[in-house]
This record gives sequence, structure tokens and C-alpha cells, in this order.
Amino acid sequence: MTNTRSNERRYTTDYLVVYDSETDNPIGRILNLSETGLKMITDEKIEVGSNREVRLKLPDFIKGCRETILEIECRWCKFNKRNDWYECGFTLENLSDFNLKIIRELLYEWMNSSAGFKRIKLS
Repeated sequence: MTNTRSNERRYTTDYLVVYDSETDNPIGRILNLSETGLKMITDEKIEVGSNREVRLKLPDFIKGCRETILEIECRWCKFNKRNDWYECGFTLENLSDFNLKIIRELLYEWMNSSAGFKRIKLS
């Protein structure tokens, strides 16, 4: 299968947890992230096409924030039998310029394209 994404996805092996912004319950953990979407593992199946507002705890202060609120839409969800969890793909919806700056710093300062959650020098 050919990857037709225009934005590079970056990966983490650390815990970047996503919480439901209404209930404050954890939804899942991000596996990879781009400027337009994310892949997350969850314990429960998420309905394709569903929208939700989520809170993302950041690994450190980014643009003066320790967390940010995002709107996401589930595009696909499948069960991973081997690991006993669901893997779900989401698009980031209605992303503000400020949140885009947070996502970009998270991507390019804290994540990389192989694995690991570490700061990367951009010079």
C-alpha cells in the first residue's frame, strides 16, 4: 500500500495520553502524530465518524502550556488481536493556529521519525 499522506508522521514509545475533555477519563495513547492527524491505541472500540474534544497532556511546557484541547474525528478503528487493543486513526479538526504551533513543536522538538520520545536538534 502506498502512503499518500502529505505530512510526515512522527512516532513515540513514551506515553502521550489523550483524555476525554468532558469526563477527564483517558481514551488512549498516541502512537504517531502529524500536523493533520494521529494514530492512537485504545481499550475500547471508537465509532468511525465520531467526533470528540480531547485533552492532550504535553511532555513539557510548549508555548507556555502543559496541555491542549483538540477536536478529533475517528476515520478508522480496528482490533489488534496480538496486542488486545484497538488501533484508531483520527484527523485533527478545526485546528487553531496556536494549536498547530504546539503540534509542530511537539513533532519537531519532542518526537522523531523512527522511535523514541526525545528532543531533536533542528540545526
